[in-house]
Amino acid sequence: MSTIPKITKIFKRICNSTLFLTFGMFLIGAIIMLGGIAILETIYDESVPDAKLGFVIIIASMFFLVSGIVMIKRQELPRLGLPSITGFWAVINGWAMVIGVVLLLFFTVVGLFFKGQ
Repeated sequence: MSTIPKITKIFKRICNSTLFLTFGMFLIGAIIMLGGIAILETIYDESVPDAKLGFVIIIASMFFLVSGIVMIKRQELPRLGLPSITGFWAVINGWAMVIGVVLLLFFTVVGLFFKGQ
């Protein structure tokens, strides 16, 4: 039996796990945001153009948003090394994350819109 089907089965199981969909997505978004800001700061010595910085924030926020939606849908907030938070408090945490990300997106888009005028 080939190892490719085993690897794809393991990959699908990892990608569908609640731990990856919450922490993994959040971590990917944080890496995109911090890495993008660091790269832009390196490329532009004086100041980073707001449009490029806004684009990085919008892309990273999508990963944060997915993480919050998964917390709400699965009603679980896994914690590394501790028991998961389930039920009502996981949903509250998910909604807080979704509202925070929506506000971040709103202020980023509004800031970019009014900066151009």
